[in-house]
Amino acid sequence: MVYASATKGFKSGGYNTVAIQPAFSPETALNYEAGLKSKLLDDRLRLNLAAFYTKYNDMQLALVMNGADGLYSEIKNAAKAVTKGIEASVTLKLTSRIELSGSLQLLNARLVNFVSVDPQNPALGAIDHKGNPLSRAPDKTFNLAAQYTWPTASGAVTLRGEGNYRSKIYYTPFKNNYASN
Repeated sequence: MVYASATKGFKSGGYNTVAIQPAFSPETALNYEAGLKSKLLDDRLRLNLAAFYTKYNDMQLALVMNGADGLYSEIKNAAKAVTKGIEASVTLKLTSRIELSGSLQLLNARLVNFVSVDPQNPALGAIDHKGNPLSRAPDKTFNLAAQYTWPTASGAVTLRGEGNYRSKIYYTPFKNNYASN
C-alpha cells in the first residue's frame, strides 16, 4: 500500500494560571506524509517506509520559570518550528519460530524562529534560539530485535532480545546540557 496525506491541526490557546501572565495563542500545524506499507515473500517480510514534513506556527512551549514561590511552568509561543524526517521498519520471519526486526528514524525537529530569555540563565538576555532542537526530539533512533518461539501444549514460549539507540535529547528549547539526556 502506498499512501500520502496532508493534514492540518491546532492546539487551543489559553491562559497560564499560576501567575498573572499574558495569554498564549493557538498552535497550528500543517503535516505532509508519504509512505509505503508492504508484505512480501508470502507475508514473511514486512517493510514500512515513511517520510514526513510538519510546519508549526505559534508552537506552544512549556517553560520552567523561577518565581517568588519557587519554580512553575508557563506556556509561551515560539514563532515557528519545523520537523522533517524518515522512518523505516522491517520484520523478517526466517522460519515459523525465528523472527528478526529493526527500525530506523532520522528526524530533524528544529525551532525556526524563537527569541526568548532562558528563564534559567536570564543574565544572557533575549537570544534567538533558531536551529535549536525541539524538546524530546532525538535526531536518530534505531532498534534491532530477534526472537525465538517454542510451541508448548498450552500455547507458546518466546525468548526475545532487543537493543536500541537514541541520540541526545533536550528537555528545554534552550539546548542546555544540564537539561539533556
